Amino acid sequence: MKTGRNQKCPCGSGKKYKKCCLPKEEAGVSNGDNTGSGRQKLRNAENEVVSMLLDYAEERLGEQGLIEAVSEFFLWQEEEPDEEYYSAMMEAFSQWFVFDWDAIELVEDVDDTAEHEEEIGQELELPEKSIAILFLEEHAQRLDDFQKKFILEACGQPYSYFQVVDVEPGESLTLKDLILNRKIKVEEQQASGQDLKGAILYTKVITLEGTSIMLGPFPMVVPAEYQGNLIDFRQELIKETGEITPADIREFDYELRKVLVDIYFHVRRGPMPEMQNTDGEPMVPTKLVYELECTPKEAFRALKTLAKGEKEADLLSDADYDKDGGLERVSFPWLKKGNKKHPGWDKTVMGDIEIDKDRMSVEVNSEKRARTIAGEIKKRLKNKAVYKYKEFTSMEEMSEYMQGEQFGEVSGMSQDNFLQMPEVMQKIEEMAKDHWESWLDTSLPALDGMTPRQAVKDPVGKEKLEGLLLDFEASEQRNQDENELTRKFSPDVKKLRQMLGM
Repeated sequence: MKTGRNQKCPCGSGKKYKKCCLPKEEAGVSNGDNTGSGRQKLRNAENEVVSMLLDYAEERLGEQGLIEAVSEFFLWQEEEPDEEYYSAMMEAFSQWFVFDWDAIELVEDVDDTAEHEEEIGQELELPEKSIAILFLEEHAQRLDDFQKKFILEACGQPYSYFQVVDVEPGESLTLKDLILNRKIKVEEQQASGQDLKGAILYTKVITLEGTSIMLGPFPMVVPAEYQGNLIDFRQELIKETGEITPADIREFDYELRKVLVDIYFHVRRGPMPEMQNTDGEPMVPTKLVYELECTPKEAFRALKTLAKGEKEADLLSDADYDKDGGLERVSFPWLKKGNKKHPGWDKTVMGDIEIDKDRMSVEVNSEKRARTIAGEIKKRLKNKAVYKYKEFTSMEEMSEYMQGEQFGEVSGMSQDNFLQMPEVMQKIEEMAKDHWESWLDTSLPALDGMTPRQAVKDPVGKEKLEGLLLDFEASEQRNQDENELTRKFSPDVKKLRQMLGM
């Protein structure tokens, strides 16, 4: 007769079948037969050992022990964590609870662990008394040699922040430990199928018999842009401890987990409030470019009343003229009377208009103002001002604009037709080239104010730069289905590396 999952295990252990022999049978191994691939062997041992340790913790420490551990795991927060966060964290809690939590204050009759380390033939700096070590002291006879090694390795390795630097889908992940500054390849099937390149994981990595796996990863993927913050945290630890060891990291278990939780809730809160202009509109620096099929003087006469309250002579005071006295170049503000948001203001500067021979440009700081001025120009100059393109302050803004409804409203044409214009494509290519060349000499907050050329000469700066380039590569892979415009603005990471001598 088949044994039910919740029935007593037929082996006589007194436990439920699902917590005793069922996991081993489902994995195709018996209690002491850890055969198969290295990854599967480790996972089998994990299932067996963690199940035993959780049962032992319940018997040994009771409800009070669990309450204390949960409280510490959630950083003694006064407020109850929300249900979604709590549920997501509990699987990681079980691994941390049995291998990392120090239970010595709740246990009086404990023995020395040294004999067990000697028995296994390993020299590891272990936590004082984790659940796993207590179990090893009291019930070593219930474990086979591989399970004993598994416990010592799981207790000996600390949690750390690992950045995914390479992915072999369905096979493995190559991780860089941002705290211990090492690389390691872990055998993973499910996680390696995710879009993780560049992301940062908080987990521990254990290695036995030449195979490494992640153990107890926290269910939070830290965005790549936080890499620099974590490297800074590591440098602070180095100042305090000198060369960092796994034992040092365990001493800062609280601080490391708090950094993770702070990042998690910062990401969930979303971006900072957007900047607004004086009319309360989102700040989007925008420049519209026109080709004039009339003289600069005609264009000025048609648009000069946009400078509400200003005299014509004042607007022309800094103008440039040709040798015959004809107007060539003039700049003047687009003004409106008053301001709804600031009642005490007499006028509001809406933008700046520049007429330069057969070219005219208008600079404003919001999409709404761009649409408004485009309408005024069309009404006042009709076909004498031909809209050419919009200049952008960033690649991101250009991509968003081209994909938004406001593009058609301002330009009067489809994106496809816009991109077919030779002068537009030439401008896009020039902008992309100029952007990435100037990026090499741009002071970047992610590099602590250094430029990429400066960062590559500094050990910590170079490490942060590597993370930045890795994020570029990951973004390019994620954006393979994006439109042609977005792809043209993607960085050529290989070329950037060559230009930086990396």
